[in-house]
Amino acid sequence: MIVARPTLSDLTAIRHTLTLLLTGLKSEKRLARDSIYLVLNQTSDRSSFTPRLFQEELSKSLGWAPPIAAIVPFDPGVPQAQDDGLMPVTRGDEFAKGIRAIINTLFPLVENNLARADGKKGILRLPKIRFT
Repeated sequence: MIVARPTLSDLTAIRHTLTLLLTGLKSEKRLARDSIYLVLNQTSDRSSFTPRLFQEELSKSLGWAPPIAAIVPFDPGVPQAQDDGLMPVTRGDEFAKGIRAIINTLFPLVENNLARADGKKGILRLPKIRFT
């Protein structure tokens, strides 16, 4: 999973990273294309690239682009929540949706566990941990 902001500098960095992961390493270290996903972080209406344009630009130069696993919007409340020791996913619905999309991509069965959670176990069926 490659996390990037929808900017020209991150687009350039991802091109380099994908080239390295797919062709630049020794053959036994290379990754399969279907194991690579993209997360666009801190997206907004003022972003340089839309998700579609970002993928199109990658595809133009590499002939391929990884699927977008999640789009996480910019949320000015995230740094404040982190400073306050709070989990940002509890502070913003749009931010939480993006994080859930990442979880669903990596762990597709977790969504089923959420739907039938009895309140005694956490998402991964572990006892809930309380931080004070």
